[in-house]
Amino acid sequence: MLTALLLALATGAAAVPTTAGPVHIELRHHVDHSPGLVSREDSSLRLSAASDLYSIPFIIGTPPQNVAVIVSTGVSDLWLRTGASFQSSKSSSFVSHGANGTTPAETATFVTVVGTATGTNSTDRVTVAGVTTSQSFGLVEGPFPGVKDTSIAGVMGFGAAPQLGTPLWSDLAASWAVREFGLYLSGLGSGMTLGGTDTSKYSGSLTYVPVVNVSRLAWGWNGATWIVPLQEFSIAGRSTNLMDHIAMIDPGVSVIYGEPGAVAAFYDQIKGSQQGANGTYTVPCDDIQAEFKIGGVSFPISSSDLVKGKSGQCTGAVVARDTSDMLGGRSWVLGTPFIKSVYTSFKSNDDGSAQSVGLASLNSAVNVASVAGAAATPGATAGTNNAKVSGGLHLVPAALVWGLGLLLAML
Repeated sequence: MLTALLLALATGAAAVPTTAGPVHIELRHHVDHSPGLVSREDSSLRLSAASDLYSIPFIIGTPPQNVAVIVSTGVSDLWLRTGASFQSSKSSSFVSHGANGTTPAETATFVTVVGTATGTNSTDRVTVAGVTTSQSFGLVEGPFPGVKDTSIAGVMGFGAAPQLGTPLWSDLAASWAVREFGLYLSGLGSGMTLGGTDTSKYSGSLTYVPVVNVSRLAWGWNGATWIVPLQEFSIAGRSTNLMDHIAMIDPGVSVIYGEPGAVAAFYDQIKGSQQGANGTYTVPCDDIQAEFKIGGVSFPISSSDLVKGKSGQCTGAVVARDTSDMLGGRSWVLGTPFIKSVYTSFKSNDDGSAQSVGLASLNSAVNVASVAGAAATPGATAGTNNAKVSGGLHLVPAALVWGLGLLLAML
C-alpha cells in the first residue's frame, strides 16, 4: 500500500493532466556563462552577467532517477548525457538499441546550429507531469554542446521534426485538450504550461503567427520547426526592414543570433558600439530601446536582457551569425533575451506538425511582482530549484516528487 502511494505521488499522480485544463510546471532558471545550446567551444561569447537557460524536471529509469533538462524548441527529441545526473547503468528498464553481443549500438547525432554530438539511440521509462511513457532518446557520451552546468542532464526538445521516434512532448500532448504549450520566462516564477496557456501572465490576446515551411531543414538539421517570418526591428524608434528574414524562436538559446548584415545595421543605430570577435559587439552600458515586429505587432525587448554588464563597455546579446545553411534564407534565432520579454506559445496540428507561434505582451503587474521578488530573494533564480507542477488546484513541489523518487529506490 505504501509503495503504491509513493509511486502515485512520485509520478505526479495529483497533477495528471486531463482534458479539463492545462498543467503548469515551474521551470528552474540556470545562470551559466556559456551562451546557450547553439554555442561553439571556441567562441569568445562570455556574456558578463551570465546567460539564461531554463530546465524542466522529470523522472527516468527503474528505480526512478530525478533529472533536469533544458527546454528547447530548436530540437525535437530528448537527449541526455551519461555521467551527469542520469546513470543508465543503474536503470533496469534502460535499453540501448542495437547493442547485442558483437552488434554495435545504433548511433544518433544531436545537431545544433553550429555544433553536434554523437549519441546512442536508447529507451527508458520516463515520467513528466504525471504522464509515464517508454521514451526513445539519444544518450550522449561526454560534454553537451554549450551546456556547462553539470546539474543539467541534457535537453528536452519541443520541436516538431523528430529523428528518434515520437517526441516526448507529443506523447504528453495526447492528454491535452489543446495541442499547445506556453512559456513565461521571468527568472523568478518562470513556467511552462502544457495543454494551453497561462492567461494570468500576459495582457490582451495572443497574436498567432503561422510557421513558415523551410525546405532546407531536411539538410543536416533535426528539428528547428518553430520558424516565423520577421517584419522589422527598431532601435529608439528607428526601424530596419526585415520582411525577407525568418526567425526560429527557441528558449534553449541564451542569445539572439541574427543575419550578419542585419545585425551590423542593428548596432549601427547604437552610438558607441564596436564589433568584436565571433560576431559579438560591445556597447555602452546604457538602456537600449529595441523592438522586434512579428505578425504585425511590435514587441519591446528589455534592455537588461540586451545589454550584459554593469559599467563601461558591455556586451550586446544580439550576435551576428550566418545560419542559412541550417535554417535557410536570412535567418535569426530569437533566444531567451527575446522570450523573457514576451509570453510565447507553440501550437501544433493533430499530427504533431508545427502550426503557429503565439506572442503577447507580458502582464505588467505580474512582471513587476517577479522583479520585486527577485530583488527580495538574491540568488533564488540562479541556484534554487523552484520547480512545481500544477493542474487545476493541484500543486506538487518538485522537491517532494524527487524526494519520493528516492524513497522508492530504497523500497
